[in-house]
Amino acid sequence: AAASWLEQPSWQSASASSRTSKKRGKRGEGGIGAGSTEDLAQSVVEVPSKLEELLKELKAEKNRLADEIKKAEEKKDKPDKMDKQEKSEMLHDRFATTDAFRRCREAVFVSDNLKGLCLSAFSEFVRDVVKGTTDPKHRDDLAAKLDGQVADLMKSQHGSQVVASIVEAWVPELQVTDPEFQRLKEEAQGSVHKLYKACESQVHQAGQDELLRFCNDLGFGGSRCVQEIFSRLKSNVQETVAQKLAGRTQDLCKSPHGNFVLSHIIQKLSVPKAWSFIIEDLRNTDHADPAPAVSVATSRYGYRVLCDFCEYRSPKPAEPDEEEFFGVILDKTFELSTNDFGHHVICALFEHQPWSQQIILGHMLKDDNVVKFAEDKHAVYVLEKALKHLRSVGDRARRGQLEDKLSATDKLKTLTESQPGSYTFKELLEDTAFNGRGAVAQSLVAVIPKNTTNKNQKRLLQDMVNMRLVSYEDAVQLCSDTKPPERDVL
Repeated sequence: AAASWLEQPSWQSASASSRTSKKRGKRGEGGIGAGSTEDLAQSVVEVPSKLEELLKELKAEKNRLADEIKKAEEKKDKPDKMDKQEKSEMLHDRFATTDAFRRCREAVFVSDNLKGLCLSAFSEFVRDVVKGTTDPKHRDDLAAKLDGQVADLMKSQHGSQVVASIVEAWVPELQVTDPEFQRLKEEAQGSVHKLYKACESQVHQAGQDELLRFCNDLGFGGSRCVQEIFSRLKSNVQETVAQKLAGRTQDLCKSPHGNFVLSHIIQKLSVPKAWSFIIEDLRNTDHADPAPAVSVATSRYGYRVLCDFCEYRSPKPAEPDEEEFFGVILDKTFELSTNDFGHHVICALFEHQPWSQQIILGHMLKDDNVVKFAEDKHAVYVLEKALKHLRSVGDRARRGQLEDKLSATDKLKTLTESQPGSYTFKELLEDTAFNGRGAVAQSLVAVIPKNTTNKNQKRLLQDMVNMRLVSYEDAVQLCSDTKPPERDVL
């Protein structure tokens, strides 16, 4: 299968040879270019240093290409920011055309110890080849080499990453009707399909502890492997696999890898009852934690699961079995809003669960809480989310309650000095339907001291100039001579 790629085996390009000849000697004298490709691939165990050299060269080539992409993006007049996935795909497409990738592919295809490569740090070789191999015959040949090895690969951090790459790149997602599933099954290459079925069997037949180990203990590879396989299971099998994790929600939420599996289950299962075990686990107070839902909402990884839960759950009011779960979270609205991670959960609730908005607003309007929300660097995001949402839906009554509380506070000066407070007033004043915006603007100008050097107050003045609420001349008088607002930036 690799015959066409091995016609001109050269483990070192001319440019690489000139750079490394002083350190490793000339080509053919013991350097990385010495010997044939077969010799190099078969000496994986005895002489790993040769592959280590190639691995270093691969990483250097990837870094060079990544820098090129970054510089090209920065040179654009109006650069279109690519997300991480788009940059990764562009990087791999360019890398697949390089001489370093060709040598990597040669080593993998002629290796007699492909399993050894997959289970070691050299699995990066295999993953790159898997992503770059598009010919069905070549895919089938590689899959045949791993026949019977899936169980061992999925128990290893490196091996599970290879399995995840194979499933992602070679197996289409089977979220289709049964007839189409059969068609895809018939079209799949024999060895590739056999390899996938072995992967599917490992996840489907795994017990709870083993499945939890895949999700939590094998690092990024194990978690990604479970996610890729789960996406390709039939819906009834997906529900069976998901239920195996019942009772272990907190363990998964505490894991930097397991939390992604829970989020993936929520996103892929169209029947919410199939992931109702998450609610059951987080409202169960039989153990030492009296409020597990709050603990998860304030944890570094668990809050992501709750945010996805709020987004993908039906927006209808809470069911009887959900009232206790949501009640515990909403009772702690202010405490969660001021937390590094908890404020994301409250924002998700407000945005995706309309029935919760009145409860959250009630906590904001209680006493002087709205000012506390405006002062806190995390809670201000919840307040801003509320103001923007109420403006977008035209809910003047409830937005007006927040506006009245903010404009009547005796802490105007303190709020203008802080970044959260200044952003709150900017959002408040951007609402042209707010009748009191002119009076609020004048109140803000009155509390900002002359020749202020506070950057938040200066930015707020600039915003009010742009909104035509304050004259440029008045703003200049209040700013220090270092940097007055720009004139008419609109």
